[in-house]
Amino acid sequence: MGPVVLPAGRPDGAGVAEAGLFVHMPSAGSTTVRIAYSLWLNAPGACVERAGAWTRLAVPERGDYRLGSACRLPRSNGCG
Repeated sequence: MGPVVLPAGRPDGAGVAEAGLFVHMPSAGSTTVRIAYSLWLNAPGACVERAGAWTRLAVPERGDYRLGSACRLPRSNGCG
């Protein structure tokens, strides 16, 4: 199996923390995260979209983003 995060992102710090993954994005744009897509995924300040079986994280600016899930209602609309 290859890397969890494909260009242009990279795991940040310890990587996986609790039920989430921290991703450092060097600039605005999107990256594919090799985590199975779910409607329950969210990332504050970013949009989470389906990318085939995987997840795409689209961010408005450079920074660190936490991709995680929360089983609560209402579900995220994909952008947080």
